[in-house]
Amino acid sequence: MYTTYGKVNSFLLSAIPEFRERYKEEKQKHGKHPKQYMAFAALISMVVPALDFDGEPLFLARAFDAFEEMARSQDREVVNLLQVGFVQDLVRYPRRLDIAWRRMGDETRKLTTDTARAWNREMNLPAAARPGENSKAKAQAQGR
Repeated sequence: MYTTYGKVNSFLLSAIPEFRERYKEEKQKHGKHPKQYMAFAALISMVVPALDFDGEPLFLARAFDAFEEMARSQDREVVNLLQVGFVQDLVRYPRRLDIAWRRMGDETRKLTTDTARAWNREMNLPAAARPGENSKAKAQAQGR
């Protein structure tokens, strides 16, 4: 299932039931349905603490499954929303990125790697994701 930018809020509400209450709060605060970036920022305000403080695994699984669907979208605006709304900030924090990396699907990892390169934050990627680091990481894992 690929979502479009116009339907991304509905997609997120359907994919992540834990987000529904927070979305309602945003709607009440502004007196209308939040636009896509505002709704996504509200979701990310839940995801970041969950990553930082060992949040509910099911919530994180649902969130990262939704992120993977967004990363696979044919609608470039959906991919941009994920990149600008989450990934650009994520690549600044190595510990958080490492935790998130383990939950990411292939397309989300690719987007994250491309973003880290664009923002000169490749050093924050997990070692196995950095060019030339894969063999180094494997050697360390094998005790060499």
